[in-house]
Amino acid sequence: MNAAFGLLVVWLHVGTVWAASPVVGLVAEPSDVMTQYRAAAGAAGRTADAAELLCRPAFDTIQYCLTLRTADAVRWRYATRADLGLWSSEALAHQAADGASQALNLPDRFQLKKVAGTQYGYWSGDLDDGLDAAVFLQPGVLAKRVGGDVVVAAPAQGVIVFWQPGHPEQDQILAVGVKRMYEEAAHPVSPRVYRWDGKRWVVWGEAMAD
Repeated sequence: MNAAFGLLVVWLHVGTVWAASPVVGLVAEPSDVMTQYRAAAGAAGRTADAAELLCRPAFDTIQYCLTLRTADAVRWRYATRADLGLWSSEALAHQAADGASQALNLPDRFQLKKVAGTQYGYWSGDLDDGLDAAVFLQPGVLAKRVGGDVVVAAPAQGVIVFWQPGHPEQDQILAVGVKRMYEEAAHPVSPRVYRWDGKRWVVWGEAMAD
């Protein structure tokens, strides 16, 4: 288990006061997130429902996991089965999170950046506020932002990178950058870059070692 991941999930549960109707969100996580969380929670003395995340398969190896945010939106934590009393069912909890994610103002969350020494640009955000999966629920907004086709990566917790593909040198530079972020992350999510095919997110590519 990734030690940094374990420390993160424990810290997010300690000393946090939640409102009666907390803000619900979604984060993108790797396929083994539930196993990692269960082990970290168990090491902290949390078992049974308090150790079980509320996640669902999204695409490829990505999972969408429910989160809860404090009323002031300063801190967040993962939602677990122990929180299901806030909703009638897990399905309704995910519906609420999807609705909140689709209503989120994505343009305010990302900045246009340049690759040093080139004319190439990309959009990125690193908010880590328990809402990062929203980017995958609004592909049309991303396409409008870049001015056409769009590819997206989530290399680490809270980190999103996207750009308009089509220039081989730019695509290679950015794909390599995504892979490095994934490899260096304390909480990695995916080294792959994804493309919206009109119906779903599919693997567009992944930088490979020479």
